[in-house]
Amino acid sequence: MTTTGEPSFRTEGVVNAASFRAPIAAGALATVFGLHLAAGAVAQADSVPLPQELAGVQVLLNDRPVPLVYVSDSQINFFVPRLTQSGDATLAVSTPVGRTAPVTIPVGGVAPGVFTIPATGEGAVLIAGTGRLTSQQPASPGDYLEIYCTGLGPVEPFQPGSPLEQTVHRPEIAIGGVAAEEIPFSGLAPGFVGLYQVNVRVPPGVPSGAQPLRLSIAGAEANEVTVFIR
Repeated sequence: MTTTGEPSFRTEGVVNAASFRAPIAAGALATVFGLHLAAGAVAQADSVPLPQELAGVQVLLNDRPVPLVYVSDSQINFFVPRLTQSGDATLAVSTPVGRTAPVTIPVGGVAPGVFTIPATGEGAVLIAGTGRLTSQQPASPGDYLEIYCTGLGPVEPFQPGSPLEQTVHRPEIAIGGVAAEEIPFSGLAPGFVGLYQVNVRVPPGVPSGAQPLRLSIAGAEANEVTVFIR
């Protein structure tokens, strides 16, 4: 059944795709929540570079189409171009049925958000090199974790000749209230758009069980997520 209503959304419906909080940030994945945003269609990008149109839908940031990840009537996920300036910006959604009026939204220099697993709410945090969540394989002090997030701000070459890009700012991480000292990498996850990866070593003294993981960068705090410690 095709939805024929005019598309609409509000300023507060434009958020970080991981934390679901404002603001969005350059180089980050973002989400628009609204009504009739895709004229009844559901579509997802299946290759890189990401398309600027899916199922006849475009998101216009400062009047320019941006790369799209996913579109549906209630939600659109998109990539905020890396050169987007901080401050107020305008956002509009265009569908085969109509186009919204531009809405003013805030854009930050950094806006960290850690992804979660929808079914459980735990953090998208893996035991390094295993592909396993900490709920599947609880981490021990000394283990390295991979934290998947977005909105960590500008990046620069990791080292001369390396294809990796690291964040300009160094994140701070605490697990179970214990500050992590070893953070060997914070940057873009290879092969993905707008996805950041932070590698951290679980510090000694972290209590066992379900523990909060907190990440901040350049003075901005991400959403708190849960990890499991042995």
